[in-house]
Formats: sequence, C-alpha cells, structure tokens
Amino acid sequence: MQEIDCPFRLNVRDEGQVATCAYLQQVTGVADETVCEVHRSACEACCSAFPSMTAQLNPVLPSLLYNVCSQSTMTDRIGRVQEWCDRVLLSNSAGYRRSVVHGCDAVFYAEALKEDGHRSIESLLEQKHIQLTLHLVDGSDGDLFCQYRENPRVRIHRDTQRRGLFANLHDLLPVLDSQYVALASAKSTSRSFRLANGTMQLDQDGAEFLFAAAETTEGIIDSVVDDSKVQFHVDSLVMRRSSLIDMGGIAEHSTDFAGELLARALDQQRKIICDSTPTITLQSPTRLTEKCPPGRPRGYSVPNGECDVVIPFRGQLDFVTAAIESVLDQIESRCVIHIVDDATPEDTTEFMNRWKAHNNVRLYRNQENIGQFASFNNVSRFCETGFVAVQDGDDISYPDRICESIRHLELSNCDLFAARTRLFGKPDIVEKLAHESLDADTHIRKSEYPIGKRPRYYLENPTVVWRLDSFRRMGGFADYGSGRHNRTGVDTEMMNRAYLAGAAIGVSQKILLDFRCHGTSATQTPENQTIRKESESESARRVRLMMVGPFDPRHFGSLSRYEGTTVRL
Repeated sequence: MQEIDCPFRLNVRDEGQVATCAYLQQVTGVADETVCEVHRSACEACCSAFPSMTAQLNPVLPSLLYNVCSQSTMTDRIGRVQEWCDRVLLSNSAGYRRSVVHGCDAVFYAEALKEDGHRSIESLLEQKHIQLTLHLVDGSDGDLFCQYRENPRVRIHRDTQRRGLFANLHDLLPVLDSQYVALASAKSTSRSFRLANGTMQLDQDGAEFLFAAAETTEGIIDSVVDDSKVQFHVDSLVMRRSSLIDMGGIAEHSTDFAGELLARALDQQRKIICDSTPTITLQSPTRLTEKCPPGRPRGYSVPNGECDVVIPFRGQLDFVTAAIESVLDQIESRCVIHIVDDATPEDTTEFMNRWKAHNNVRLYRNQENIGQFASFNNVSRFCETGFVAVQDGDDISYPDRICESIRHLELSNCDLFAARTRLFGKPDIVEKLAHESLDADTHIRKSEYPIGKRPRYYLENPTVVWRLDSFRRMGGFADYGSGRHNRTGVDTEMMNRAYLAGAAIGVSQKILLDFRCHGTSATQTPENQTIRKESESESARRVRLMMVGPFDPRHFGSLSRYEGTTVRL
C-alpha cells in the first residue's frame, strides 16, 4: 500500500486505513485522537486537493473540520471553526450568486420513531441559510410527530395505508412550498449546510438532481452517477420539483422507487450532478442504491384551464393564419386569443374580419410598428385569465401546448414555463439553429434551466407561458428604443431578469410547438444583423447591472411605455 505523504498524518493504524490528523487537532484544539480520526480515503482526497489555490479553498478540509466540531464539546473556538465551516461549505460551489435565499421542502417518512429518527429530524430543523418546510409523514397508527406539531416549519401528514416515502412524495409535490425538494430518513443525519449547498449547486449548474457523498463508519463514500458506475445515497438527494413534475412523478410500481427514478432520469438525459462533499452522516450501515429498470410514471391530472394567448403580426398573413388556427384547435383548455396587427403596411381589414365570428378572439391594431414584445406588453392589460402565452405569428402550437403548460405551472407553482420546439422550414436555417436531431426529420431546440454564472438565452421564448401577475411583477418586456431594435434580444433580457429577480422557472422536455425557419424572420434577415448585435449588447449591459446586487425588475421593464399605441377594434 502506497504511503500518503502528509506531515499531519500521525498514529497510523488498522493496516494504514486510519490515522490521527494533527492539523484537525491544531485548528480545533481537540486532543481526543478518536474524534480527529480520519479514514485513508479522506486523507487521499485532502492531499490530492493541495496545494490550495487562493481562488479556491481545499474542498475536503472544511468537511473534516465540521465533523470534528460536531462530535466535540462546544467551546468558543469550536463555535468559530464551525461557523467558518458553514460559510465555506455553503460557498464552495458558488461562482456568481443571484440575490435570493432559496427555499426547500424536505420529506421524512416513518412508521416508527426512535432516537435515530429524532436526530435526523433535528438535523433538518437545524439547516442554515435556507427557508425549510419539513413534511413529516406518519405511517403509524399513533401520533409519531406530536412534539413537532407547533413548529411553524413543520407540516404533518398521515399515511394510514403505509404507502411509503415515494408514494407520499408524489402526492405532496403539487402542494410543496418551494421549487426544491429533498428526501430524508432515520438512517441519516443531515449536515447543517446540506440543503443550502444542494439548492445552490442545482441553481448554479442548471442541474435537476443532486446526490452527495456520505460520512460513514468506513469513511467517506461517494455517490457516483456516470457511464461506468451508478450508486447513490437516497438521503443525500436534492432535486427540482419542476423536473419531477415533468417526469410524471413517481412510478406506478417498482421494487425500488429511488433506483427507478434515477434510471428514468438517465434515460431522459436529465442533468444530474454528484457532490464529493459529504452532506449526510449515515447512522447505520446502509446499502447504496443502484438504478433499476425504468417504469411508467403515475402522472398528474388537473382540471381544464384557461389562458390568454397573444399573437402579434406584421404581414405574412398565410403564416399568421396557421398560427391562429393552431391556437383555436387547443384541447382541454379555453384560450382567449389576442390578435395584434403591428402596423402592417398593406390593408388587413379583410383578414381581421375573418376572426370576428369567434367569441374567444380579441382584435387590436397598433398605430405604429412597435414590435412583438411591446405589443405583448400592451395587450397584457386586456388579459382575462390568470395565464398569458407567447405565440409568434409564424409558429404553430401543438394541440396540447396550452393544457400541458398550465398543468405544469399549476402543479409546480412556477412563474413561467417553457418547453421544446421542433424546427421546420428552410433546411439550411434548420441545421444552423437546431440544438439536437432526434432523427432525420426531427430537429429540436431545447429549453433548459439557467446556469447562474452564465446568463444566456436558455428558454425557447416561442413556448413561454407566464402567470399574468408574475409577468406584471417583472415589469413586462424591456424597450430598446424602436420597433426594429425591439425585435431581438428583448426576450433574452427578460428571461435573465426573471431568473435574477428570483422567479420560479419551469422547464419541460416535451415538444409543444413547431418553430418556422424562414429567411424573413427577425433573427435571419441580413439587414437586421447590425441591429441584432446592438440589441444583444444592450441585453448584456442590463444583465451585468442586475448581477451587481438586489434590484427592482420593474425598473428594467416597459410595461406601459407604448400603452396608447395599441387600439382595440
């Protein structure tokens, strides 16, 4: 066995597997060798992280120090070290951080409750830098959680049928308080930074599922999810509520619900990250979970919804007709359709009169060309439902687009939602714009979760559906000074403004719209390339400003800038 070259590694024993760390003793002032005992795997990880760079802390030491502090009698020195560990472990993965404190729901299930269960619950209630809602699910015939009933952060649920953790997680998803959810059991205790660090990493990486390492009696054991190996600790899992909703929730039947969920996530190429920093301590030997065959999700049903749909256009009436008809053909939802003539040069009277017979169509005309985003702003004050959808005049919505969007928004309690598009039209433009080709005829663009330190165009704006009050709270789309400048870049600024202002964003892998690729679109005409660059530069300037610190999103919007320009017919 190769010797580990570390001057602080003393009293090596158990055939080189265990040693006393003199560095931990020096920092904490704890003399007890058993408390400062370190497994060989932790020593190897710590040494491989040196020399520590000024821009990045050694990722292993804070975890080891935290473990010593948690086992030691509290002193001023231990308290200071523990407070430092909390800060470091919380910020270890952070680049840019948006100015919002995350919330997280945690679900704990038990049919009996002993001392280890109480320790696990208390460790959750002691989470730092996070707004926690703890759901305690009682699968007993008694009242297991009566002592926590008065805690304002605790919700107690009954499961008289003893269906287990994952069945209850499925039922609780639509009524959670936050956009993140974690699992817990009596098998583990959570370190105080677990949920804050987990939600931050998901946010910063644009990821959907996070697994972490665990501290055990045998040392640190990693969760691993890659092509060669899959093993994870269920109690370390933190995930996006919206992603689980989009997957249809938990499987109908499975011998291992956790393994099935991971298998389905991998099959769907969901973004999964593993954290090498231990966030839980296993209280007893526990088998690592592995993936198992994917099953059929239980799914969710919601009542038929209502939504306003805004369709601005300027010429291209054949395209617009197809767009309007696709919205008229929506299933399981009632749509109020707002058709806006954005100062088309030719006479559109006959065209507009075609739609008057539909009792769910509203007609408008702009007195000057202000662009699709300013038109959307103006029409939003006439909306009649709680949701409002973008519909470009040259795209075609799938029949289930609006009902799927509202279902996701309702179940996940998001502020805005976006999905995937299928590209069609000019082959060269399709090839240029496609993110991925599923087959020879299916070329798609994908909406993704934002990556905190890299603001970008991450949602397919033609698929976006907003909660109306959230859109207004954001201040509407921005104004870049003219109708031509307002054709591009404005949607990028809006989605980044929403993210940086703390909006809850839902993303789906479903394809809900056909995106038309043609040479006269706002992003393709050569004469618009200079204007496009100017608009993108303005978007970047605004986003940089928002990243400085807290801001009022309404100051960046222009909800009423052109209010008198749009006239209802």
